[in-house]
Amino acid sequence: MVKLILFNIQKLKSISKSATFLNQINTINPDIIALTEYGITTESTTKEQILKMFENKNFRPVNTIEESRVQIFVNHTTYNQIIDTSIIQKSFQRPHNRYITDLKLTFDDTEIHICLAYAPASSHTSNFSNLTTITKEDFYYHFNTNIKSINLTNPIFLGDWNTPPNHTFNHTMGDLDCIDATSRTPTKYQYLPTNFSTGENRRLDRFYIHENLLHHHSIKYKLLQKQPYS
Repeated sequence: MVKLILFNIQKLKSISKSATFLNQINTINPDIIALTEYGITTESTTKEQILKMFENKNFRPVNTIEESRVQIFVNHTTYNQIIDTSIIQKSFQRPHNRYITDLKLTFDDTEIHICLAYAPASSHTSNFSNLTTITKEDFYYHFNTNIKSINLTNPIFLGDWNTPPNHTFNHTMGDLDCIDATSRTPTKYQYLPTNFSTGENRRLDRFYIHENLLHHHSIKYKLLQKQPYS
């Protein structure tokens, strides 16, 4: 069984929240940790604390792009083999490659391709910040164009998509035979939002898993933090 955690690191803005997150890592002991909104405005002390803990627990970062908004950490004692990294990311030019990272590995002798993305929240250039340098539409145009030209084996897409589940982006996932994982979970999770800050109940953080994996494996889904943010 592969244990994946998806977390928005920007929410660790207090000592108590950081402690809660680190305790969850210790309790769950995941194989892969995927962090969005990574590495820009995160307080250095918090980031250093997290990186030190990850290192002590045999986690290694995958993404090497400077000022990346996403990062995947892999526990190098649990997988069989890392086949390649950044296959998808290399198809993106700067600055778009800051918003996506990926790796291909074998786990329990099954080859999987994990892709982590952070879609910018803003549709207007006037709202650019130190975290966002492209628009949401720009990101999705390049993502939808590039992803269809890459041969993927058992892909798992996860991230902060900053769109509701019924967004047209779902058509791209459908073309790749990837299914919103929460549609296979109990009803109480299927419509449970992870973001209230815009006044809409939207589940912005989602996993899309290839149907081949869903057919041969079961899914256990848990929302670790019930707070008014992703």
